[in-house]
Amino acid sequence: MFSQKGQYFAPYRLVIGAAIGSMILLIILGVVSYFEGLKETLAYETIVSGIKSAVASPNGMVVKKPNVFIKSSTFSKKFFAEVSGLEKDCIILQAPESGVVYKKTRPLEMIVVEKGVAINLYFKCCMQTSGEDCEMLCWISFAEELKSGC
Repeated sequence: MFSQKGQYFAPYRLVIGAAIGSMILLIILGVVSYFEGLKETLAYETIVSGIKSAVASPNGMVVKKPNVFIKSSTFSKKFFAEVSGLEKDCIILQAPESGVVYKKTRPLEMIVVEKGVAINLYFKCCMQTSGEDCEMLCWISFAEELKSGC
């Protein structure tokens, strides 16, 4: 009737199928991981370009970066000072208290985003008159729209 050879090979076909399925799953997971990392890099570059644009034109015009996806992160005055080349005391952070975005310390030194969220970011810089501690002041707002002007 049936050959014994075919029955002996059946478990090996199952093992080969499982190995191929596992390799395909690993490839899919790698692709997903790559795109998640790319999303984080894009968000970082968007934030950096926003603050640099505001510093480059300190005329009180608001630079808006809409729908920036931010994974759980902490943003401090120190980070923005390093990126912009300004002193830490010349950076003003603003954010609403919400279920996702939290203000830390008084006066506001850092903003914590607890889980992934798409948020509008606003940047504005103004030159200060002589006699001020900072030559230029910059406002960075998470989700709260800034008004133009100095």
